[in-house]
Amino acid sequence: MRVNFSEKYWSLLALLRFVLSNIVFIYHLYYFGPQDKTQLGIRNLGGVTAVICFLFLSGLSIGYSFANSPKEFIKRRLIRIYPLYFFAVLFAVILQATISPVQGYRIIYIPAGLLTSVANTFMLQGIVAIPMTFNSPLWSLSVEFTFYILTPLICKIPNYLLNIIIGISLVIFLLTYPNIDTLYGLRIVQFSWAWIIGFAFSQNKKHPILQVTFFFSCFIIGVYHLVAIKEESLAYITLGMLILVFTSYKLPLKLSEKQKNIFNFLGNLSYPLYVFHWPMALLLYHIGIRGTWNFYFIILLSMPPIYYFFDVYLKRLFWKPTFNYLFNIDLKKNILHVD
Repeated sequence: MRVNFSEKYWSLLALLRFVLSNIVFIYHLYYFGPQDKTQLGIRNLGGVTAVICFLFLSGLSIGYSFANSPKEFIKRRLIRIYPLYFFAVLFAVILQATISPVQGYRIIYIPAGLLTSVANTFMLQGIVAIPMTFNSPLWSLSVEFTFYILTPLICKIPNYLLNIIIGISLVIFLLTYPNIDTLYGLRIVQFSWAWIIGFAFSQNKKHPILQVTFFFSCFIIGVYHLVAIKEESLAYITLGMLILVFTSYKLPLKLSEKQKNIFNFLGNLSYPLYVFHWPMALLLYHIGIRGTWNFYFIILLSMPPIYYFFDVYLKRLFWKPTFNYLFNIDLKKNILHVD
């Protein structure tokens, strides 16, 4: 039996997405200048940690969405993520053509090439190409979109088999991390445990085993980092517990409509912040802006206009009509028909 989530619950998860996107953002500011103790403290939570939590939340929301309305699922997901993704890739391509190479604070940024940009446009990074140098955080979108495509299949897999897949994925992650710059879909295998746990969580009303599984997975990775790699050591445990708190969807917490609207708005900003922060930071560094807090506030304040123009206005004007047309072309015209 599926879990029924309240509006309050989704608002809390929207806020959590915003927090996670800021962790990734501040983690990457390390490459654009010296950081103070506050930023270093946030950075120590770990960029990969935040991505793992993102994938868990993605699996949870996708499982809920698909169970409620499987019809035109892929079209809905494309409309949701692709407009901003496309412009983030385009922005990076323009920067590659105009300002590269960029001498950064720690490394020199050189574009990977035209074919890499094309592969990234179609979310094939990590499968047939590396992520774009000028927007490397987009690697996780390829992982996420692959799971969108696999969702109808995953729905049919029994729980015991999902647990086996989770275990295999976790072992592979432990054996191969921190090497996540991989090809041929290995990265998808490495991170599937987090997404599948979130997905399974959304499908079950009785879920203590899933909670324990997720926490235990985070604990194992935390200890592994502490002993073997000595980085991001306690982040997996801390954020794993945070996830469990937020996924206790019957929290006795009351939110006003205003609070829910604020949380949802911040959640909406998390996605453009994630896909645009890296190329924007490269541009700011190239034009001579320095200071990681300057980077942080300039980029953060640019997110609302980016969101409203590229994700609200252009989506309504262009992307929705385009996808509605493409997904309803008659099969007799020798083009795929999707109901």
